[in-house]
Amino acid sequence: MASISQIFNSNPDGNAPDLSLRYVHDGLDIVPKGNLKPFRAACSGRVRWVLAFDDSVNVMIDCNSVYTLEYNFEPQSVQTGQAQLANIAVVRGQAVSQGDVIGSLYVANALAHVHFAVLRNWVSNCPEPYFDPVTRNSISNLVHVRFPGTDMCHGGDVTPAPLVTPYVNESDMASINEAFSSDGSMSPWGFVHDGIDLFPRGSLKPFRAACAGVVDSVQLQRNEVTSNWQVNVLIECNPYVPNTEGYFSPLATIYAFEPRSTVQTDGQAQLDNIIVATGQAVSQGGVIGYLYAVGEGAHVHFGTIPFGGMLARGVPNIPSCPEPHFAAEAKASILNLLHVVWPGAGLCYRIYTEAHDCLFSWAERTYPQFFSPAGAASVTYAPYYYRYYSGTGNYLATSSADNHVWVLGPISEDSLLDVGLITNLLTRAGCS
Repeated sequence: MASISQIFNSNPDGNAPDLSLRYVHDGLDIVPKGNLKPFRAACSGRVRWVLAFDDSVNVMIDCNSVYTLEYNFEPQSVQTGQAQLANIAVVRGQAVSQGDVIGSLYVANALAHVHFAVLRNWVSNCPEPYFDPVTRNSISNLVHVRFPGTDMCHGGDVTPAPLVTPYVNESDMASINEAFSSDGSMSPWGFVHDGIDLFPRGSLKPFRAACAGVVDSVQLQRNEVTSNWQVNVLIECNPYVPNTEGYFSPLATIYAFEPRSTVQTDGQAQLDNIIVATGQAVSQGGVIGYLYAVGEGAHVHFGTIPFGGMLARGVPNIPSCPEPHFAAEAKASILNLLHVVWPGAGLCYRIYTEAHDCLFSWAERTYPQFFSPAGAASVTYAPYYYRYYSGTGNYLATSSADNHVWVLGPISEDSLLDVGLITNLLTRAGCS
């Protein structure tokens, strides 16, 4: 490698002599010496996606249920995306081991680089604490080529302020009929749902910005499934900072105002009751619009999209469980409304594998003497979903046949050992 041309910078200095230090930057830009130099997986895990654009290829690796690595291969020339894609060695869903080559950078000019970032719960983190001492020293040497005496990170993790409720008054809301579920079979409402549906008591109840930020878009559209008209409002949460790629934002919030009408004039009436515009800065708690309720079931759908600034690079919207982003008071209020319809229900029901990977990661942290090295790839072999730990020779598995957790190996004298109910252990691990 030749150098690192941009460091992680969450505290930009508008007067810095080096232009790259004047903007928020959520990772490290690694510049190689020459063409087609290989880059490798910094962790063991599974490839979330490989996305090719006109001028770059984005590779995401889920190391475990907690953090994800982003590699953006940037040849720095238009129409080089396919040439770069031909030099990517992994595909979506592939299990990778730490150190496996994932691709080589196709260099179109001297500015070509790989953008590397660490996302913890989809919040951009300073990568330095994640590196072992040898790696940390190597990366620091590359940083010092361009920035002598400078740390690889300037400022802390890029984290938005906790969200307030999307509604102004809890008393204006009748209930929440569905919350987030990436696995419908686990949720009481029984289907996949990518946000929270807020049902008000009557029409023209106010809704507010859950975060301070900038309105990315306000769009009137017809729902392809129901043919109903709705207005979508997308807000990029602060810190929202324009940069050379468009902008950076750690989180986006999406509102779908759904009057429940197939009549276009009702859709226009809803649009007329949105009081913010594209490009407008909004304060947390500021009213953004009123639901123009027409038909039965009129509601506002609210969701969160982690790492919203990636929308500028064309990465698809992937809504996430909003629960970790809410302030404690907001979460309590939302659960009150959810429990009107679903007593005792949780705000989020994650997909089976996500929750069970979380459990495996917890076991690795809690019992490293049995489950190491951490971050082994998860494998499905019906009815088991498991990880094998080469360092200790043990297997850790969940079974869909009996909903129990099982271990096998030296830990159990090489006999299958029932550890207990999945649900109990998910709760204990904080993964439910």
